[in-house]
Amino acid sequence: MSDSPSMSDPTLGRPDPWVYQNGKWIPQSAARIQLNDAGFVQGATITDLIRTFGGKPFLAAEHVGRFHLGCLRSGIPLPKGTTPQSLNLIIEEILKKNQPLYDPKEEFAVVLLATPGPVGFYLGEPGGFGEGEPSLIVHTFPVPRTRYVSWFEDGAKLRLVETRQVPGVCVPEGLKTRSRMHWWLAERQARAQEPGSLALMQHIDGQITETAPANVLFIKNGVCKSPPMAHILPGVTLGRVKRMILQLGIEYKEGPIYPPEAMEAEEILLAGTIFGVAGVSSLDGKRMQWPGPVYQKIIGLWENDVGVNLSQWFQQAW
Repeated sequence: MSDSPSMSDPTLGRPDPWVYQNGKWIPQSAARIQLNDAGFVQGATITDLIRTFGGKPFLAAEHVGRFHLGCLRSGIPLPKGTTPQSLNLIIEEILKKNQPLYDPKEEFAVVLLATPGPVGFYLGEPGGFGEGEPSLIVHTFPVPRTRYVSWFEDGAKLRLVETRQVPGVCVPEGLKTRSRMHWWLAERQARAQEPGSLALMQHIDGQITETAPANVLFIKNGVCKSPPMAHILPGVTLGRVKRMILQLGIEYKEGPIYPPEAMEAEEILLAGTIFGVAGVSSLDGKRMQWPGPVYQKIIGLWENDVGVNLSQWFQQAW
């Protein structure tokens, strides 16, 4: 198979980019996960996502480190010889192969996936849970600007839902996994209340935690507050936004946040890899200050970091 990055699949009507799967480079259309893979059978998958700015992976070392640590914490092995250093090289190579297949203006998401591999007896073969060869997949897709453009035009909308976060005594809340039935249920509940809204999840005791694509920050009286790190995904982008908040001279603290306190926020921010930072225009139907002054200042700091005004980039027409 040629390694020339000029593949296209006429049946798809679009590029057929390269995928890294278990040591091999294959067309995306040929990538497969076996029916008895533990990632499918049990949802035993660790994942992470990196995006590019100006074609370069942003905060890749932090994302790769979180991915590698998640695999260690969950007992999901990586193929022999896989290290953070080798993962970074794979990320560089997949971008080198796939970027020429698309418009030069595109930015990309790079997805890392690890599973324990096949569970033999689920297809009548030898082997049980954790006895197969582990699976590592790295793939890319263009950043879907249209999915987020409304957040930058009108602000994101949040809704509190019935479904609760899976307790940490069941699954560590800091793991970035694909075991997401609770998010599936939560998002359906949010959209039933308000089309286009995001589910804002709560801990079992009612504390607010996060949304599916983003960490959440609440700003009031010159203080920016985050839910306790022990109850949320340790967001890489959240860490970058925290530094910006402190750079602006705003106090930053962590602590329990319950719905009544959240409803009194002056501004609410979302922080996530794909979109960077966005502002919230309503919570449970209550209008929030949008675009708020802190949000607008952080957009400016973000532009200094990556050379792009996030709001303008998501809204611009090509």
